[in-house]
Amino acid sequence: MLQLTTQNMPLSRVILGSAYFGTTIDDEHSFAMLDLYYALGGRTIDTARVYGAWSGHIGDSEKTIGRWLALRGHKDVIVITKCAHPAPDDRSKGRLDPESIREDLERSADALGRAPDWTLLHRDDTGRPVEEILESLNRGLSDGLTQRIGCSNWYVSRVNEANAAAAAHGMTGFTLSEILWSLGATTPALQGDPTLVCMDGTEYEGYMKNGIPVLAFSSQAKGYFSKMIAGGEASLSEKSRARFAQPVNKGRLERLTSFCKSRELSPSAVVLACITCNALPACAIIGCSNETQLADSMQAADLKLSLEEVRWLFSGK
Repeated sequence: MLQLTTQNMPLSRVILGSAYFGTTIDDEHSFAMLDLYYALGGRTIDTARVYGAWSGHIGDSEKTIGRWLALRGHKDVIVITKCAHPAPDDRSKGRLDPESIREDLERSADALGRAPDWTLLHRDDTGRPVEEILESLNRGLSDGLTQRIGCSNWYVSRVNEANAAAAAHGMTGFTLSEILWSLGATTPALQGDPTLVCMDGTEYEGYMKNGIPVLAFSSQAKGYFSKMIAGGEASLSEKSRARFAQPVNKGRLERLTSFCKSRELSPSAVVLACITCNALPACAIIGCSNETQLADSMQAADLKLSLEEVRWLFSGK
């Protein structure tokens, strides 16, 4: 499987997301998917402290992964979790105060049965100074509650501000960033969540300059391209249509369709490869509800596209 090495740690280019593990995907099916992912060469899992909140059980995903790790004994699996998500019922209220960060760090380590390899801040709170936020995270590092830190849904300008502050004050800064990114262009407004950060020209240029690897969530655009090629717009869900059915993506769809036909490749594999083979160091997080979907997505793990092909597919205008 293609890998990305950062901070002396190899990350699988295709990362298994686990948002519904322990809730709508029970332990039996979660373990089966984790086993299959591992058997197919995958070694990196993405989770979050808030996962499970929609079922009234915050932390269920982390606990499920912790049980699987304890049972299987795998020492080579990289776990990335996220902390300090705002209250699910009001995402406008940040939870980046020292107490909330500390509480989540402790609970994540306890649920996983080990310190995670990375802990990312799940959202930003621009009203809070970056120095204060970093101090809380660095205390967690010193106390062995996590091994590395990063951020999720932070604008690259704030990432750079935080890392400049870290360098100035002798602290550890962010070494990973997770945002919404796929071949399908979208915006926080189209997603219906202003606390999200989506890849655009400004963000892309910023990451190309600072060199911080990006983890792309919603990397398959909720199946927009595969469904459009298979059944047209009528096959899209209302949410998928609202989030991705816009002119720029229709242009990319035309290029993707012709490319897949000429190369005899599946659309889902090429869409993932647009992230894993990008000029920007990146990994694609996949969210699957069953083993069939997972096996299909993992076929893209070693697909290699040239930079010229990736740029051509992304142009699509």
